[in-house]
Amino acid sequence: MKNSFRIELLPALHGDSLWIEYGKSTAPSRIVIDGGPIGAYAALDARVGKLKPGDREIELLVITHIDADHIEGAVRLIAAHRADLSFREVWFNGWRHLETKPGLLGAVQGEFLSALISRYVGEPRWNCSAPFAGGPLVVATDTPPVATLAGGMRLTLLSPTPKKLEKLQKQWKKDVAKAGFAPGDLDKALERLKEQTRLVPKGLLGGSYQEGKPGKIDNSVANGSSIAFLAEYADKRCLCLGDAHPDALIESLGKLGATKAKPLAVDAIKLPHHGSASNYSPALYDLVSCRRFLVSSNGDQFNHPDAAVIDALIARGIPKLELHFNYLTDTTRPWSNKKDQTKRRFKALYPKAEAGGITVTL
Repeated sequence: MKNSFRIELLPALHGDSLWIEYGKSTAPSRIVIDGGPIGAYAALDARVGKLKPGDREIELLVITHIDADHIEGAVRLIAAHRADLSFREVWFNGWRHLETKPGLLGAVQGEFLSALISRYVGEPRWNCSAPFAGGPLVVATDTPPVATLAGGMRLTLLSPTPKKLEKLQKQWKKDVAKAGFAPGDLDKALERLKEQTRLVPKGLLGGSYQEGKPGKIDNSVANGSSIAFLAEYADKRCLCLGDAHPDALIESLGKLGATKAKPLAVDAIKLPHHGSASNYSPALYDLVSCRRFLVSSNGDQFNHPDAAVIDALIARGIPKLELHFNYLTDTTRPWSNKKDQTKRRFKALYPKAEAGGITVTL
């Protein structure tokens, strides 16, 4: 059976939730990147439900950063499937990875997720790939760290940098204080999580529940801490960029030897920050050669993707350019006109179902 590399952009509303399968179609390895906001959890849960009994392992769960539109669904995923779904490894930078003397927890939803990973997945599986050895995922040297998963996927870390994590550490301390948390108290974090019925339904983890208010997180600092990486399998490559900042990505791609004269060839790029103009830099796309761009957003809340970003990519004149959207909404419809596609030489692909979601095979 021929090896494959498939990326499903699940319908995660305004957030990210990517389901990757690679290897033999009869026995694929799986990577899940983010869980979207809690309002989109049903789609992720339904995807898990398609797994056959006896084949319910996620090789790697990546939570790129602590913004709600990436982390909330991951909190529910671990809480709801702690008994019937296994995780070989989880990548997530929690509070313990930001302190010189490791603690256990992060801020608000980050604390909840850290507690669940520690209690139900197991700390030995947390950031356990050889380059990280249980420590933070960070590009701290001139050579970006590389991890090779058991199924053969090679992942080269591109973000975050030490400076980005330092900023996150300061912001988390402020958020913890505002939310009344004390970093390092695992039991307290689980008790507080039980009060958050929007994240875990009543009775899911035991105890009594009351509706809670989600914590507020500085998007700029959180996005800067986003985990981003180059995924390579067989002869296929995809840049999974989370909400990472362009400067960190440009720096890491440069370390890999990418230049404007000799760009890094990849088969697909998941646009950072849902195609936001604040995360677009021409210098970034000068360093890569790619014709497929993946956009995860229904446009709610922040009207992503920004038209200026998509039009700038089209204007680059990339041969056989493809834009893959996981929703057909007011913010993605402007590129659906076939005559415009022919005139400007690009192709826009949309979900077949109104509910959203699209699969890209590299």
